[in-house]
Amino acid sequence: GGGGGGGDKHDQLGFLLPVGGDGEGSRGRLGTKAGGASASASTAAAAEVTALRAATAELTLELDKTRRLLEMQSTLTEEYKVRGDELEAQLNAVDARHSAELQEVARNVDAKAARVAALEAQLKEIAYGTTQYSVPPPGPREAPMPMVFAGGPDAVSNLTPSTLARGENVLEVHVTRAELDADGMDRAARAHPIPGATNTPSTFVTYDFFEHETQATPVVPGLAPRYDQTSQYVVAVDDRLVRYLQRGAMPIELHQAVGTQYRTIGVAQVRFLQLVMGSDDSGSDSAVAGRKIQGSAPIRPLDDPTATIGTVHFWCRFRHPVEQVLRQYRERLKAQRFLDGSSGTLQQRAGHANATQDDSAALSNTLSVTVLQCTNLKTPDGGPPSAFVYYKFSDFADHVTPTVEVSRNPVFDSEQTYPVVMTSELDQHLRRKHLQLFVVDEAAEDGAGSGGIAEPFLGQAEVPMAALAAGQDVRGSFPLLSADGRPRGQVHAALCWEHPYETRGNVTVPPPVTIVQADYDKEHHARGLGSGEGVGGVGV
Repeated sequence: GGGGGGGDKHDQLGFLLPVGGDGEGSRGRLGTKAGGASASASTAAAAEVTALRAATAELTLELDKTRRLLEMQSTLTEEYKVRGDELEAQLNAVDARHSAELQEVARNVDAKAARVAALEAQLKEIAYGTTQYSVPPPGPREAPMPMVFAGGPDAVSNLTPSTLARGENVLEVHVTRAELDADGMDRAARAHPIPGATNTPSTFVTYDFFEHETQATPVVPGLAPRYDQTSQYVVAVDDRLVRYLQRGAMPIELHQAVGTQYRTIGVAQVRFLQLVMGSDDSGSDSAVAGRKIQGSAPIRPLDDPTATIGTVHFWCRFRHPVEQVLRQYRERLKAQRFLDGSSGTLQQRAGHANATQDDSAALSNTLSVTVLQCTNLKTPDGGPPSAFVYYKFSDFADHVTPTVEVSRNPVFDSEQTYPVVMTSELDQHLRRKHLQLFVVDEAAEDGAGSGGIAEPFLGQAEVPMAALAAGQDVRGSFPLLSADGRPRGQVHAALCWEHPYETRGNVTVPPPVTIVQADYDKEHHARGLGSGEGVGGVGV
């Protein structure tokens, strides 16, 4: 039954075999199909390999390019490195050279600084140092009374150095004569009448030298009285005395005597500058013992310091040599000018002074310019300004006052001093020029003005300086005018000399300057700037 069953199954599956073929034929056909599929797979693999080889070749080319670029970059890097090393070496060399140069410059600067310090020390030693002539303190010894002799310069005592203390000398002041103007004496007599006065006045003079007592001459009649009185003063020749001789003045008062009464008519200011500067107009050396310095001074009325009623003649001299003392003082004076802030200007003017004979004895002085206040200031927009004043005197730098905020009457009280040398150039500058004071509104200058009007320049005031050349101070109020001439207010200012102004003999004193005064004196009398007629502070 089992074999039959197998045959039956084979018979049952026989229909799966292709029609018209046997089993072997069918297996052959199946094998042929399998071989075709294998060939197709081989072709696809070969194509894939070819594609991979092409991609590999392309990648190899790219890698080769990259290698060549890297090699080129490496070469450039090496070149740059070499160049950088060269530049670094050059930079180090330059740095080393500059360091050496800087060290040399530093050494030179230190050497010059040391030299400047040494020169400054020498100047200060000359100006303020202790290596001066030896003058012992007077101690309990009192200053002797001056000796007065009448009858001319020969009737004097013979004080010798052996009778003087160390550092002392004898200074002689001789009042020779006076020349009086008849009209001036008549005006003085009418101004101060004395009962019993005659047309021929009898006069005498009194004078006060330094710290000594007042001396008086005999009464002499006439308009050309000859007094011929000599006063001998025993003085300690130190800086105080020399400074007085250089900067101070001895008043000689003229008096008219009527019986037992007298009246003071005028006063003259006598200066002893030529004793300090070393020579008079004739070239004589004042430091030589017995050499006289001749001089004269105008006599001015007490009630009119701009007029002249006469001239007093005098001479002065040292009885014993003082060359060393005066020379050391002049050296200290020169050193102090160099140490001054305006030494360049003073030195330039001193050089100009030495170029002419009239200026050979140039004297330094100090001019004080004070801007007190402005009054009734007017601005284009009508509001109160924030004003300041600036000006320029001679060849000095500009000076600017502080700003006073929002005020029509700003008070500045700004003072500036100018050290000058008395030269003909300065004298001409004072006579011909005006000091220009410019008033500026700082608010308008900053664009903060109201009303859309911005005009910072308020106006300009001009101060005439001719009176300074006459030895007079200038004080007053000066009109402030805009650029088109419209009034903008008043500027109150004062120009004053620290020491009496030295008037040269060949310089004509100009007429006094009239200054608009208004209420200036009343407002500023309390400030200590004086009052009067706009011009004061008379010097010789």
